Amino acid sequence: ASHGVLVHLRFDSHSQVIGAFLENPRMTQGLLLPLVASESAAPEILRLISENRRWGVLYPVRQGLVRNPRTPPVIAMALLSRLKKLDRQAVARDRRLSPALRQKARRSLGETSRDRP
Repeated sequence: ASHGVLVHLRFDSHSQVIGAFLENPRMTQGLLLPLVASESAAPEILRLISENRRWGVLYPVRQGLVRNPRTPPVIAMALLSRLKKLDRQAVARDRRLSPALRQKARRSLGETSRDRP
C-alpha cells in the first residue's frame, strides 16, 4: 500500500486491517506512533501492536503504549519495567493513567504513596 493509504488505514477499527497495516513493509515508526498515542484507539488494537515482533520491541512504541490510558492494564504493567527512570517518573505523575499503574511506577522508583506531592 502507498504512504497515503497507510496514513488512512492506521486508524481503522478492525483488528484484521491493523494486523495487515503492522506487517506492511512500507509501514514506518512515524506512521505508527500517532496510533499508539491515540486515546481513541481500541484496546484490542493496542494489544496487537504490543504483541507485534517488529513494532512491540521498539522503545518509543513501548513508551507510547504505557502512556496511553486505553492500553489494557496488564500490558501497560508488563511494559512499565522496561521504561527508563525518567519515563517511569512521568507515568507516576500522569493522572490520565490508572491508579494501579501510577502506584507501580512509584514503587519501581522506590517511592511510597506518602512520597506523592
